[in-house]
Amino acid sequence: LGNIRDDRLHRTFLKDKVRWITPSQDEDSWFNLLVLHQNRVKHGERNYIPESFIPDWMQLVFWGHEHKCEIKAKMRETGDPVYITQPGSTVATSLSEGEAEKKHCGILRIRADGEGKAPKFKIDTIPLKTVRPYAFKAVSLSEYLEEGANEQAVETFLQNQTAAMIKSLLKRIKAADRNKTETKRPLVRLKVEYTGFPTISVHRFGQLFAHEVANPRDILLFHRKRVYASKPSKSTSTSTKPMPAQPEPSQIEDLVSNLIMSAAEKPVAVHPKEFKTAIKLYTHSEEADALSCMVEFVKKKLMDKLLKKKNQVDDVEEEEEEE
Repeated sequence: LGNIRDDRLHRTFLKDKVRWITPSQDEDSWFNLLVLHQNRVKHGERNYIPESFIPDWMQLVFWGHEHKCEIKAKMRETGDPVYITQPGSTVATSLSEGEAEKKHCGILRIRADGEGKAPKFKIDTIPLKTVRPYAFKAVSLSEYLEEGANEQAVETFLQNQTAAMIKSLLKRIKAADRNKTETKRPLVRLKVEYTGFPTISVHRFGQLFAHEVANPRDILLFHRKRVYASKPSKSTSTSTKPMPAQPEPSQIEDLVSNLIMSAAEKPVAVHPKEFKTAIKLYTHSEEADALSCMVEFVKKKLMDKLLKKKNQVDDVEEEEEEE
């Protein structure tokens, strides 16, 4: 099944509009395999595909799109004999936690198990040894530093954490393959929850490890603890109606969208919604090329419009010449 927008496919399943074509004869002699390229992890109310949507007669599902390697086939949680394997990406395409898992590929073997019996399968996993090493760790400064710690204390703590991550990673690589003489510079990502503490310059910090890691500019990722607004009490008196407070945007994409819309000179070529989508992919999904892809998309869209207008003008000029 080729990739479809997750919320759209989710709705289609809910409305029972997905139709499966199955063999009409010798059903038990077939092996039913589904290759799916959708969100498996829940990203919203309908922005994913639940495992329960897969029909019971499907024997094996190759779940693509997700980057975390879970190649060992496991029976889905509903207890039906439907197995799911998630090979994951063969290289680290983003600096997320799931990419830190050891990468594998596999060979699927299917054999008939006698007449009238369902075929059986086995996946031989093969560890990938040429993947660039990657380490991920998430820390909260409030768990390690005293309240009121200054920038120097924060930087020293993060330096020690990063150095320990690199040392541990290289030690693990050496133990796994003692014959390896040369190792690629590793990727390192330290996700830092800094609520109540100062931040430091990410680029300056990266220069300290420029000769040790492959991503010195992207080592640190600062984020604040999310605070959810409490729901108003039902017992609140209705006799007085206070003025509603102006809601503050809680996400960076909302902040950027509001800044664009409130600017004196609003962008002509790029719609704020496109900015918002690109920044959301960049910050939440850690897609490093989200902004550049958005620019290329807008450029192509503008070029198509200009060419269309040019063709229309040429047609009009030709008609005038003929007259």
